[in-house]
Amino acid sequence: MTGLMTHVETAADKRGVRDHNVWTPAEVVCWARACLGRIDLDPASCAEANETVRAERYYTAETDGLQQGWHGRVWLNPPFNGGLLRLFARRLISEVEFGAVTAAVMLGPVVGGSTWPDEMARAADWIAPLRQHIPWGGVGGGSSAMGHQLWGFRCEPAPLDTGMVTAVFHRISAERTLFGVR
Repeated sequence: MTGLMTHVETAADKRGVRDHNVWTPAEVVCWARACLGRIDLDPASCAEANETVRAERYYTAETDGLQQGWHGRVWLNPPFNGGLLRLFARRLISEVEFGAVTAAVMLGPVVGGSTWPDEMARAADWIAPLRQHIPWGGVGGGSSAMGHQLWGFRCEPAPLDTGMVTAVFHRISAERTLFGVR
């Protein structure tokens, strides 16, 4: 699957155990790249994933993207472990607000009972839900029944010419977190 999918690191990766690697379909990465124009940084990645992502710079579990500097246009597909996911999401919001990250697209699960998705909704310029049952690749891959979406920051969503992205919802104003179909 090398070159066809992008890597999602799990909590096991952070411990150095690599028995549950999964990759995002290249179609999602290509759509995000179209939104960003180019990808300067992927802070949660690996060499195999970067064959598809083609980021100028990427951080691995070993180099720990949470401890490194973030800059430019960022593609982020963080570990879906709840604690790490929250840390990566909050770091992205912080770097966008600070101005080090000039544009970003993040992939994440649709989850309830956690505050980070609400924080993302308040900070993002748009949200694009993905169709159900994304065909994940890699060890531990398969199809997930969990919903997923993309959050966009300081970039325009690409045209909806993919079957993976179902719609784009824009933030109406900074005060309201209601979204409308594009």
